[in-house]
Amino acid sequence: MKPPTLTLALLLVPTGQEDPDALHRAWRARLELPPVVVEEVGLFPVRFDDLERAVRGDPARRIEALTERLTAHSGDLAARLDLALALMEVGRADEAHGEFESLSATITKALEADPNDWRMTAFLGEVMQAYGFAFENLETLQRGEAMLHGLLETVPRAWRASVTLAELYLTQTLAHARDGRDDELAASLVHALEHAEEALASAPERFRPHWTLFHVRWCELAVSRPDEAGPPLLRAVGELTDTLRAAASRAEHAPLVRGVADAVLASALAAACTDEEDPRAAWTSLPAKFHGREDALLEGLTPLTENALFGERARELAWLVAWLADREDAPERFERALARTPDPAPLLESRIELERRAGADGAVDQWAERLLDERLDERTCALLGRIAAGRGERGTAEVHYRNALEIAPDDEHALTALAVVLLRGGAVPEDALPLLQRALARSDGAAPAAETRLAQGTVLALLGRYAAARSHLWAALPGLPPAVREGGERTIAEIDALLR
Repeated sequence: MKPPTLTLALLLVPTGQEDPDALHRAWRARLELPPVVVEEVGLFPVRFDDLERAVRGDPARRIEALTERLTAHSGDLAARLDLALALMEVGRADEAHGEFESLSATITKALEADPNDWRMTAFLGEVMQAYGFAFENLETLQRGEAMLHGLLETVPRAWRASVTLAELYLTQTLAHARDGRDDELAASLVHALEHAEEALASAPERFRPHWTLFHVRWCELAVSRPDEAGPPLLRAVGELTDTLRAAASRAEHAPLVRGVADAVLASALAAACTDEEDPRAAWTSLPAKFHGREDALLEGLTPLTENALFGERARELAWLVAWLADREDAPERFERALARTPDPAPLLESRIELERRAGADGAVDQWAERLLDERLDERTCALLGRIAAGRGERGTAEVHYRNALEIAPDDEHALTALAVVLLRGGAVPEDALPLLQRALARSDGAAPAAETRLAQGTVLALLGRYAAARSHLWAALPGLPPAVREGGERTIAEIDALLR
C-alpha cells in the first residue's frame, strides 16, 4: 500500500471509447506533477512517489538515488523513510523492516534527549503510519494514528501531526472509494478535511499544509462530485491553485513553488480540454478566469523545465498548453520535449491520443508511424487497433489486435478489444467468449479491468446466461465511467426483470 497520491484520472470522466482503461487514462496520469513539500529548512525533499516517477519505476535507480541523498545529507530523515518504502515496494522486505526499525530507533533516541520535541514526535507518527501502510500492519497503523491524536491533545498546533493525519484519512478515503464503501468514505473524508484545515490554521506560512488541503479538497471533488468535469471543476481547481500560489509567496524558492502551482493548473486545464472531442475548441470555451492564461502558465512552467526531477513533466505540460492554445511555438516545444525524454514512446502516445480526439487523421497517422519507429510491441499494436476501430475499419483493427496477441498472447486489453471488434463486425457471441475467458484468467492474480467484466457480462447476456452475466456486470459497475455505467445498470435491470 502506498502513501496517498491523486491523479487527474480520478477527477475527470473518461469518454465511452472502446478502450477507456488504456492509453488515455495513462496519459492523464502522466500529467500530474509530483508534490513538492517545503519543510522547515526550506528544502524540497523528494518524496517516495516523486522519486519513483523520476527514475521511471526502476527499483535499482530509485534506491541508488535515495542512497545518494543520504550520503549527501546524513541527517535527512525523510530520505530514510522514502528508502524504507522503496525497499518494501521492490520486495526487499527484510531490508525495509531493518530501515524502519533503524529510523524509529534514531527518532526515539532523539526524543529521549528532548521529550518535548513535538516535530520529532510527529515525524515518528509519520514513520509508524508509513510502516503500517507498507506492511499492511493494522496495529502499527493504529498506533501511529493514536500517537498523532495524543500529540494534538498536548500540542493542539502541532501542524505536522495534523498534516500526517489528514494524509492518513485521505488514503483511507481513496481506499473506501475504490471499494464502494460510501459510508466509511464520507466519514474518513470529513476527518481528512478537518485535520488538513487544522494544519493550515496552525501553520499558514508553511507550504505543506496548503498542499495537503489542496489534495483533500481535490479528492472531495473526485469522490463526491465526479461528474463535475469542465467549468465547475476548473473553477474549484483555480481556487485551490490560488491558495498554493499565495503559500508560495511565503516560501523559500518561491518561483519554483509558483511554477509547480501553475503546472498543477495547467494539468487540470489540459485534461479538461482533452475530455472534449475537439480539445482546441474546448480551450476557447473555458471560463474567463482561465482563457488566455497560456502565457502565464508557460512562464510559470519555465523554472521547472530545467529541473532534474520535474523538467521532463514540465516540458510535456509546456508543449501541451501551447498545442491546446494553438500557438505557433507548439511544434517546437513538442520536438524539444521529445528530444530530451529518455523514452519518447509515451509522449508520442499522448500526441496521437490528442490528435485522434481532435479528429486530425493525418496527424494521427504521422505520429503513429513515428511511434512504430520507436517501439513495436503489443501496446503499439493495440493502439493502432484502437485507431482503426475508431475509424470504423474493423478488419484493420482485427489485424492489429491479433498482431498484439502474437507478441503478448495474454494481453487483457487486446483480448477484450478483439472480442468487441468481432462482435461489432457481426460475429456470434460464441466466437468472442473464449477471448474474454482468456482475458479474465489473468496470470498475475489481479482483478480484471471493468471493461473486461462489462464485455463478458454482455456476451453472457446475449447467450442467455443471465445469472452469470449479472454477476460480471455488477463487478464492472464501480470501475466504469458514468455514461457506460448507466448502460450497465439498465442491462442489469432488464436481466432482473427476465429472472423474475
